[in-house]
Amino acid sequence: MRKVTKDLFTENDNETFSMGRVSWGASFLAICAAAGGILLTGGTLGLAELGIALATIAAGHGAAVKLHEPTGDRNGSSS
Repeated sequence: MRKVTKDLFTENDNETFSMGRVSWGASFLAICAAAGGILLTGGTLGLAELGIALATIAAGHGAAVKLHEPTGDRNGSSS
């Protein structure tokens, strides 16, 4: 589990943490925590709004991470 987490949040060298990827993960956690808070306080959670929030975060942060990555795979060879 530790290796998977490290692979998700590091650059191609598997040592340097990517702020874009960390921000992406934190945003997902924040939306999930907000949804949990709404449910725990007895509020109504609109699944459409939750879906839109998660899709927006996934698209925005995914595009930012992809634009930041250099061309090549995780092993350092360029294409």
